[in-house]
Amino acid sequence: MKCEQDNEQITRWISHQMTEAERTLFEIHLTQCSACRQELKASQQVWDLIGKVPVPEPSDAMPVRFHAMLDTYKRSVEEKRRPWATLLERFRQLWALQPRSPWLIVLSWS
Repeated sequence: MKCEQDNEQITRWISHQMTEAERTLFEIHLTQCSACRQELKASQQVWDLIGKVPVPEPSDAMPVRFHAMLDTYKRSVEEKRRPWATLLERFRQLWALQPRSPWLIVLSWS
């Protein structure tokens, strides 16, 4: 544009982000500035084309993958907060997987 108005104002006008007062002032400016009218027309054409681009639908697997990613993230955050508790829990898991000796079983019944 070749005036004091900037592209941001055109974008805000197109996307309805101006207050009523700003909108009124900008529309008055448009009546007096051919450069801004041309820029507005070009910008509206671009926005219209963008609006015609099809939005792909997420796949059925997306929620499952998202929740798996979120669970992984939550575990990593928890591990950083409580490193000793996490280490203890891993030892417990490993202990649960180990075969027990008969003596341990006998002692645990006592």
